[in-house]
Amino acid sequence: DINAKELHEQINEKLHAQMACKAAIKAGDLLTTEKMHSLLDELYSCENRFICAHGRPTGWLLPTYEIEKKFKRVS
Repeated sequence: DINAKELHEQINEKLHAQMACKAAIKAGDLLTTEKMHSLLDELYSCENRFICAHGRPTGWLLPTYEIEKKFKRVS
């Protein structure tokens, strides 16, 4: 069984996660360089900067070789 306090915390957490997603920057949104830097600063200050509130990754590590391959710099 779940008590009232735990229920309140779970609902609060889900509500905040949904609010964050609705307010999130989406693909195609135009950003200034300053806004990009500000977002990265905020991300780096998060307790867990590697996943969003829903557990999705916030970034990926790409080896230089893979980037060069995409731009056809290496074969």
